[in-house]
Amino acid sequence: MDKTDASIRKLEDNTAAIAKNLDGSLINVPAIYEEAKCSVVQILIDIPERGLFDEGWATGYLSGDKREDVVSAWHVVEGLDIDTLSARFCDGEVIRFSIAGSKILEDLVVLRLKKPRPDLKSLELADEVAIGEEVVGIGHPFDLDYTAVVGRIAALDRDGAKYPQAVPCKTCTGISL
Repeated sequence: MDKTDASIRKLEDNTAAIAKNLDGSLINVPAIYEEAKCSVVQILIDIPERGLFDEGWATGYLSGDKREDVVSAWHVVEGLDIDTLSARFCDGEVIRFSIAGSKILEDLVVLRLKKPRPDLKSLELADEVAIGEEVVGIGHPFDLDYTAVVGRIAALDRDGAKYPQAVPCKTCTGISL
C-alpha cells in the first residue's frame, strides 16, 4: 500500500471527522462545518421578568439572496412576543427580527432580520435528497455554541397534521452549500 492509499484508509477510518455518502464518496464534516457555521444563528430570548437574558433558545440558518432571512422552526417562536427574540451570529452581532412568513403544519418560520448580513453565505435547501443520505447538522442545542452532528435522512414528505407528535418533515430536503 502506497502513501496515498494509507492516507485514504486513515481518512476512511476516522468516522468522527469523515462520513460517507451512499455511493461511498467521503463527506468532510470539518470542512462543511467551517464553511457553514457563520450562517447558522443562535436564536436568543430576552425575558428579564423571568430572569432570562440572552439565553440560547434555538437555531436558525441564513437564507435568501439578500441575506436578511433566517429559517427556523415554528415551535421556536410560537406564542412568544417577537420583540423578545433576536439572532446572534458567529461574530457576536445580535440582530432583532420580525416574522416574514410561516408554514405551521410543516413547523417552519422565516424570520426577517432588521439588518441584512450580506457578508455571510446563504444556505439554501437542496433540490433533492434521498432517504439514507448523509447530512451534517450544525446548531446550538441546549445553549451550546456551534455543535456538529452527522446523520441520515430518515424520511421525506411527512405531514405535520398526520404526525403531530413528530417534527414535520414535509420540506426536509437538506441544506446545500
